[in-house]
Parts: sequence; C-alpha cells; structure tokens
Amino acid sequence: MAKATSSQAWLWHHRLSYLNFDTINLLSKNDIVVGLLKLKFVKDHLCFSCELGKAKRKSFHTKLTPTLKRRLQLLHIDLCGPMRTLHAYFAAEGILHQTSVARTPEQNGVVERRNHTLVKAARTMLSAAKVPLFFWAEAIATAYFTQNRSLVIPHHKKTPYHIINDQKPSVKFFYIFGFVCYIVRDGENLNKMKEKG
Repeated sequence: MAKATSSQAWLWHHRLSYLNFDTINLLSKNDIVVGLLKLKFVKDHLCFSCELGKAKRKSFHTKLTPTLKRRLQLLHIDLCGPMRTLHAYFAAEGILHQTSVARTPEQNGVVERRNHTLVKAARTMLSAAKVPLFFWAEAIATAYFTQNRSLVIPHHKKTPYHIINDQKPSVKFFYIFGFVCYIVRDGENLNKMKEKG
C-alpha cells in the first residue's frame, strides 16, 4: 500500500475529528468507508491539539458486552426520569432494559466510555479551531457524526452507521471543524457583478 503524504495524513486526522492513525489505517486498509484513499497514513509528529485535548490521568478498563443476536437487542443510554413511551417500546420490541444505581457511572461503562470519547474529541476540536467554548454543542454533534462513520466495532468490523443502515458510510464530504466556509447564494436574482457568496 502506498504511503500518504504528510499533508494528506494530517488532513484526514483533522477531518475525522482527530481520530488516531491506527483507526484511520484500519478504515483505509479494509475499505470500511467510501471516500478515503487506500493509503498508509503515518503520524510523523505529535498533534499539539490532541496532546492538549486528550490528556488523561490514568486509563480504566471497560467491561465486555455480551454478544447480541440482533440489532438493538441491548441498548445503552444515559437518560434520567420516567419514560413510559420508551418502556412500552422496549416491551414491544423485546429489548432488555437494565438500569444502574443512580450516581454510579462505574456501572454504566459503555455509555460513560462513549461520552468520554465524544468529549475528548470535542475538546480537541475546540482547542484546534480556537473557537469560543459556546460552540461545544456543535463540536459534540460533529464528533458524534464523524465517529458514527469512522469508529470500527471490533466484533463486526463495521462502523455504527454501517451496522444500522446496511451500507458503508461516505467520508468524501468531511471538512475540518472550525474552518471558514461560505454559503453560495445561487437561488437569488443577483446581477452579474454581485458577490455570489
């Protein structure tokens, strides 16, 4: 497999919400997504934004999840309060509903780990883009969107998007969070010399 240039490697690292290079190479090598060139992506220096945004004290072990027979047989969510509609849906679909003790994130490992991954990516994106912190919701939404199309579920060797939609996700249209963009005003009646953006 040909080696990507340094600029290509870092461009995709940034576009995929600062995803690690091993996962980017896995996506490329195994043709898991559409739009990512089949190249070997090499990390040739440290990413300053990742060092700041993903610093941690110590790691923790995640618990293993059981092997499931069908989609959405087991659902991990982090919600609170009574949810009659959700309970009725669980009963109708045969979904197992397990709760954890209040204020014990240790018991909710899958959701807490997912939230941790999203927050790390969003923090890194905000830091790299040097945008105000009130854009945190957009950063979380962007990280969620890109991670659903780029993080590989080891058991399935597919992304969450592929598992749910039965098709490979496309990453062709991904851009770097925080970059300046312009809207094209092509639907308006503009005279020939007016700005189009």
